Formats: sequence, structure tokens, C-alpha cells
Amino acid sequence: MENPVRSLLALSCYYPPLLSPQSIQVQRTIANLPAIGWNATVLCGKPDTLWGKHDPELAQIYPPIRERIEVSADPLLKKWYGRLLQIFPFAGRVPDRYLPWSVRTARVALRKLKPGDFGAIATFGNPMSVHLAGVILRRAWKKPWIAHFSDPWVDNPYSERHLFSDAVQRRLEAHVIGHADAVVFTSEYTRELTMRKYPSSWQQKSQVIPHSFDSDLYPQVRLRNERLLFRSIGNFYGPRRPKPLLEALVRLRQTRPEILNNYFFEFIGNCSADSAELVEKYDLSTVVAFRGSVGYLESLALMKTADVLLLIDAPMDVNLFLPSKLIDYLGSGNTILGITPKVGASADVIRSVGGVVVPPEDIEGITEAVFSLHWKWLAGELQQNLYDPNAIRPFTIAAILDRWKDILDRNRMPL
Repeated sequence: MENPVRSLLALSCYYPPLLSPQSIQVQRTIANLPAIGWNATVLCGKPDTLWGKHDPELAQIYPPIRERIEVSADPLLKKWYGRLLQIFPFAGRVPDRYLPWSVRTARVALRKLKPGDFGAIATFGNPMSVHLAGVILRRAWKKPWIAHFSDPWVDNPYSERHLFSDAVQRRLEAHVIGHADAVVFTSEYTRELTMRKYPSSWQQKSQVIPHSFDSDLYPQVRLRNERLLFRSIGNFYGPRRPKPLLEALVRLRQTRPEILNNYFFEFIGNCSADSAELVEKYDLSTVVAFRGSVGYLESLALMKTADVLLLIDAPMDVNLFLPSKLIDYLGSGNTILGITPKVGASADVIRSVGGVVVPPEDIEGITEAVFSLHWKWLAGELQQNLYDPNAIRPFTIAAILDRWKDILDRNRMPL
């Protein structure tokens, strides 16, 4: 007798065709659930009511899921809502400006869906208000609930601090984690930082499921570039800036001017205007270029055709974040240069595949790393697909599905 298929109700504000890291990673997990005996209904934001570019190709990568229900995120993009939050910023921080969408989504689920059709619920934050919808559905349906955190909530170093809203955020985070049946993080650093505030019984229901890459999506053909091609793919935000690398290139020109034109550095994705201004200021326009965002499949092709892939993180003592683009880098098989804190999730992954890690504040170290990679390139040592299979296996779809199967089967309702 075949095993029955079980159904998951998944709530994620961002989902294809919206082009965002969360959209890509949630789709990859949800679309592959049938391989472990589950299917899914997804409640997501209506694309034209959310920020972000659309990528029609992204929605076609995987077979259709069981059901997809779009919920309007109005008034998120309305000018009056933005002005209201400027006047009352506290309202946009309890827990975030997506709260109307999250409440509306819970109502849609309660009104349109039957609890008996689902064995479990999963909510994917950001935004963190989606977990409040999880609380509502958990109470109403008495179904097991998994809260997934792609970033820290209360402890996010990029979040604006405010005495009163921070106190509310702490209470909300504790309420969510206390009521969830399982809590998932994308890195051990985030899990440890978040859960150390809570009782050991709560810590026991937390685990790490990192991002994944899909090896079937990368092109196989690759040509040798005329110049050593470094690429950074993904948007810069918060304190993350390419400035450390640009300063290293200035130093390289001062110390070894004869080889600078053997390099080319390309940044794919949104970047601040001040970074482009620095390129002009430092007179680097012949070796550095900024391009806008591209579709997801094109980004994978650009990863594959680079010689070195760049990851640039903000300077901090410990880097909590595991960028999904870094995991996509793994699928390319290319050398990775991580300008990232020595301690953190990114550095651990990059070292595990033989990449180079230099902290953002070490301009001399970045200069030497670029120079060293140049000689390896000339010697033909920057070859592809030399990663240790054991190092990248935890980030394959198969490994991620094994972890999801374990957590879903342990927390599901009986048929």
C-alpha cells in the first residue's frame, strides 16, 4: 500500500514571480515536498501589492504546487501608509509594516480553508509578522506549526533600535517561539543567538535548515575569460558596501600597476549611488562595472561564467547571516572570495569549499587575496567543481528535504 500524501499549509509573503532570496528558497522547498510525501498550499502576497521586481521565469522553474492563494498586501505601497508610519514609526515596528497582510492572510485561511485538509502549518519570515498569523492558525486549528526564521528577529543587527518597540518585539518573539511546535533557522549562529534567551525546553525544538542550491539549473558550458573575472551577484543593503574591495584595488594599482588591467570586477544587482561615485573618484571605471538586477536563471549563468565569485558582508565581530546567494555560488563550482568576518556563517561555508576569507576592514589582506588569485588563474588552478562533495552535500535539495521530512513527520497530525 502506498504511503498517503500529507498536506502542508505554508505562509510566505514573498513567492514567485517576485524576485527575492526568500521567494526563491521557499519555492524550492515547497515545490520539492512531493519527493518526501507531502504537498503544499501556499498563501502568499499578491505580487503587484509588494515591493520587488517580477521574474516570470522563476515561477516556471518547478512544477505547480497543490494550490496557491494570493492575498493583497495593501496598503503597503500606498503613500498614505508610508506617511502614517513616518508620523507613528512605532506602528511599523510592532512587529513590522507587513502586519495588515499577515492578519488578512490568517483571516483568508480561516475563511477559505478546511483545517482537516492539512497535517501541519509553516510560516516563513521575513516579514516576522507572518508568525503572528501562525499563532492565530495554531490556536484555531490545533495543528502543529513550524516557524521558519531566515534572519534574526529581536537580535538582528541591521534593525533600527527603539526602546518601546524593542520591548514589544521581545514579547512577540517569545510568544511566537513559545507557541510554535518547531523553530527553524538558516544558520547555527542565528539559532544560538536567538534561542539562548529561552528555556532549554524551547531550545530543544529548534534546529538549523540552511538554504539550498539546485545543480540542475546551471548551464554546463563555460569559456575562459580574457581577463580574470570577479563577480558579485545580489543586492547590497544596510551597511554592506563594496567600498573595501574598491579601496583594495586602489592599493593594488599603487603597488602593482602593471597587472590591474588583467582584472575585471562586475557587480550584478542593486547598489547604492555612492558606490558608483567611488568608482569614478578612484578612477576604476576600466576595471569595475555595476549592472542592475537580472532574472534568477540569468544570475546562475553569470555565476557559472565568472572566474571568482565575490561575497561582501558588513564588518562585525560575528556574522550571523547565511546569504542564499552564497549557497547558489556553491552550485557554480567556482572559487569564492569572501570579504566577510572571520567568524560567522559565511566564513564557515567558504572555508569548507577551499575559498578565501578576508575581513572587510583588512584592506591589505583583500589586496593580497586578489593578487594571489590572479596567479592561480594564470596557472590554471582556478578550476571548477573541485569542491569536497561532503562540504556541499548539506546544501543540496536532497539534504534539505531530508531535514524537512524529519521535522514534518515528527510534528504532523495523524491522518
